[in-house]
Formats: sequence, C-alpha cells, structure tokens
Amino acid sequence: MRRHLTKATAISLIAAAGIFVVSASSAQAQALLPSSTTKFQQAQLTLEHQIIARQVQLALLGTEVANAANVTTSDRSALSTIITNEQGALGTDATNAAAATTFAELQAIGKAVTGDERVYAVVTGQVNLVIGADNDTVTEAGYTSLATEIGPLVTELGSTRATALLADITSRVTAATSLTTGVSAEALALTPAGYPGNQSQIKTWTYQLNEVGRDLGYAKSDVKAIEAIALGIHKIHVPKPIPVTAVTSSVSFQQAQLALEHRILARQVQLALLGTEVADAANVTTSDRTALSTVITNEQAALSTDATNAAAATSFAELKAIQTAMIQDERVYLVVTAQVNLVLAADNDTVVEGGYTALATELGPLVSELGSTNANTLLADITSQVTAATSLTNGVSAEALALTPAGYPGNESQIKTWSYQLNQVARDLAKARNDVKFIEDIALSTHKIHFLKPVSMSTTTTTTTS
Repeated sequence: MRRHLTKATAISLIAAAGIFVVSASSAQAQALLPSSTTKFQQAQLTLEHQIIARQVQLALLGTEVANAANVTTSDRSALSTIITNEQGALGTDATNAAAATTFAELQAIGKAVTGDERVYAVVTGQVNLVIGADNDTVTEAGYTSLATEIGPLVTELGSTRATALLADITSRVTAATSLTTGVSAEALALTPAGYPGNQSQIKTWTYQLNEVGRDLGYAKSDVKAIEAIALGIHKIHVPKPIPVTAVTSSVSFQQAQLALEHRILARQVQLALLGTEVADAANVTTSDRTALSTVITNEQAALSTDATNAAAATSFAELKAIQTAMIQDERVYLVVTAQVNLVLAADNDTVVEGGYTALATELGPLVSELGSTNANTLLADITSQVTAATSLTNGVSAEALALTPAGYPGNESQIKTWSYQLNQVARDLAKARNDVKFIEDIALSTHKIHFLKPVSMSTTTTTTTS
C-alpha cells in the first residue's frame, strides 16, 4: 500500500484519467506533489482510500450491531452476514485496486465500490433501521405491560385526567407498534442493486421510526404525568399527633389519609416505570438485572404494606408513621431511582467500551494502510478515550447496588459523584465515535474524485504531474 499524500498534494486535475479532483487549485497540488508520482498513482491511491473509508464505516456498524443487545438473534445474524459480505467485497476491491494497471480498471473497481456495495446509501440505512425497529419493539412491549400494571393504580387514584393519560399510553403504543411492525424484515430485504429505487423506502421507514420515538416519548411523559397527578392532588403536612377520638370523623383527617395514599400511588407508578426500563435495557448483566428486580420488588411490597396501613389508619400519628416509612425506608426517588439509572448506564457503557476497544484493534491495519499522521493520532485517541471511560465506569454498578435507603442523605454525594462520572463517560465515548468518523473522513477527503469516462490503457501509466 502506498503512503498517502497530504490533502493539498492530492488536489489536481487528472484529465487523462477521466478523474476530477476538487477543493484546491491544480497549481497548489503540483507545487506539493513529487514529480515522480503519476496521475495514475494518484487515482489509484484515491480509490484505495475510498475503500478504506467504507471499511472503517463497516467496522463501526459491526460494533454498533454487537452493542445493540435488543436486536433479535435472527436480525443480528442477518446484519452480521450483510456486513461480512460487504467487508469481503471491499477486501476484493482493495486487492484489485492495488493490482490495477489502467484507468479503465480503476473505473470498474470504483463503480463496484459505489454501486455494488452501497455502504453509505443502503447498508448503513439497513443497520440503523433494524437496530432502531428492534429496540422500539422491545420498548413497545414494555409499555404495553406497564399500562396494564398501572391500571389498578389509576383506578384507585380516581382521577379523570389520569384515566385519560392511561388511555393515551395505550393509544401511543398501539400507534408506535403499527409503524414498527415489518420494518426490520423489510429493511433486511434491501439490496445495493435496488438503489436508488429503494431510497424512498429508506426515507419512509426512517420517518416512521422517528414518529415511533415521539410516540414512545409521549407514552413515558403520560406515565410521569399520572405520577405527578398522584403527587399533586393533595399536598399534605402531617401535624403533631392528636387523640384518635378527635380525628375519626374529621374531614381534615380524611384529606390527609387520601393525600398519603396518593403519594404512595405515585411511588408505585415510578417503580413500575423503573421495572419496565430494567426489563427493556438488554445490556444489563444477568446478575445486575436480578439485583435491580429484587430491589424494585422489595420496594413495591413495602409500599403495598404502606398503602394497606394508610387505608386502615385512624389517627394522624399513624399517618405520620406511615409517611416516615414511605419517605425514609423506601426512598424511591432519591435512592432507588438513582440505583436503577446508574446501573443501567454503567452496564451499557461497559458494553460500549468493550465494543470500541475491539473496534480500535480492527481499525489498526486500516489506519496503517491509510498512512495518515492525523488518522494515527485519532486512533490513539480512541484508545485513550475508552481507557478513561472504563476507569470511570469500573465498580459503579456494584457500588450503586450496595446503596440503601437508610444511607440517605449520607450517600447523596456518592450518587452525585457516580452520576458525574457516567456523564463524563458518555462524553468520552462520544469523542471515541467522533474519532472513528474523522478517520473515515480523512480517507474520504484525502482525494475527492469523480470518475468520468473510461480511458485507454495507453494513457495511464506514464503521464506525470510536473
């Protein structure tokens, strides 16, 4: 593989080759281009870099498929086969490009790269659509179960608005499901040969999944709105205990009792939502999922006991004791919600970190072949960002699971620290992904070419730029 030239060096007009290079004057290019480098060699190097860019993209797509645990087994296998086949085809293209001796051969290979593989126009679309649709399918099922679970709570709440919101959850999920159904199978049936005819299909399905994202977002907002109704119907302040004989027929006692029951309901709704999110988050380890489910189940049982006790209470003193248990012993919002969010994020980050570590190894030979100092720097930065992210992620799940409601507010600083760490991890991993795309951009932009008409072999191997 030839070492690549600088971007400015590569910019020139290759008329004899039928290849037009853009974005700088040919005078600039000629000033920097070694006189021994032929136009054919430039065109050959350009094509090789175009192939490398697509190989980088396929490596990234393969990593994203591996990291997306909600993709079905059959869909994952199908996507992996597509990516492997494209990698094989591009490997052949690279070999042929290195062995080519005429512009006509380069042009034929270039057409195969852009027309037969369609890495950007078709394969990337397939991967994004299938991952999106499969993930949405899991979420839709989760919200269907959630609506059933919170039904009795909404009935007990006795709010017309909450009942309407519950109905909207079902409506949103039904709409989302209708848009998601069939997308994965149809996307997997796409072929590069079908482009550009299938471009409108890709756009339609992408639009549908954007709508699904909005519908599911509204469904979650509905759940939180029901919770807010339960919290906001009555704002109570339990006064000092007073004798039972003075409260059993008191309107204020009944209001306080109902308010407490609604606050318990709000926490039960939140736990139901957390349970759904744990079930939907496929990158959570088996042991962590079990631990989170146990935490949620225990909290649900404790709140159920609180609800029973609140309904049977006959004094403000009893209501105050129950409220203390609800707030301090359970700590649904301040501890349990944080535990779930931290563990889900940390476990997902761990999977992504593993994926990017493998991706950096896979990209190594391609970056070496590209011969770009900037690309080598970016590859090193991927490893650096992932290493930093991994050091921040390590131990967070285990430590978060060890939190207890009784430890609050002493554990509040730990929760804030871990939340900050995982925010930093997200930034590090985003930078790593950007590095991958920058490497791809270097390969694409080192030489920008447009194949025009074929030229004869006699014009290909002797013309120099000087």
